[in-house]
Amino acid sequence: MANKIIDVISTVSNAQCLHIDDFISALLEVEEFYYTYTTQKQAKKYPERVFAYELYHQFRKIMEKNPEKYHSIYLNGEQQKSKQVVEDLEKCAPDLVLHDCIYDVRPDGQFWASEIKMKGNPDAMSDFDKFYRMEVLGFKCYIFLYAGVTFEEMAEEIRKLKVRTDTAVYEKTICISTYNENGIKQIHCHSLKDIVEDKVRNS
Repeated sequence: MANKIIDVISTVSNAQCLHIDDFISALLEVEEFYYTYTTQKQAKKYPERVFAYELYHQFRKIMEKNPEKYHSIYLNGEQQKSKQVVEDLEKCAPDLVLHDCIYDVRPDGQFWASEIKMKGNPDAMSDFDKFYRMEVLGFKCYIFLYAGVTFEEMAEEIRKLKVRTDTAVYEKTICISTYNENGIKQIHCHSLKDIVEDKVRNS
């Protein structure tokens, strides 16, 4: 499509969330048709698994092009970690997780865990509760990815929540909205704290 509009705004650095620049680069490569499709009855659907697998694929391509940067680092999809290996851990299986090893449970080996929700999911905001349960693993960063929505739509839903501000998760969570429709790509990446405290409304 001619005259594509690409808008990427991020107030998050790699120092705050490891390899967030590559995460955004991978998102830019996910084409519009991975976001939504229309059924025979003309109902619009937003396929979370299809989207997540394509994002995984695009991030892996970046990793393969940068072997030194990603030496001994793994990207896994829905990798389950449970109290069988970590005491007091409820079962968790992030949509995507970047870590030292599939079975590694050391806090310094847990780079980030990402939960993905698509537009139209009435339970999208429940992913923040999952991050609290994962905190026993000591992830350096959590990524909440809301696909198919604008930043304004995501921020409005987040601000309606009673977000817990007394935990490390509040400081470590990154929220990303990614919209790709009719030739317009928009990606916004900001900390949960900045969104809740209304510091990026006009980004």
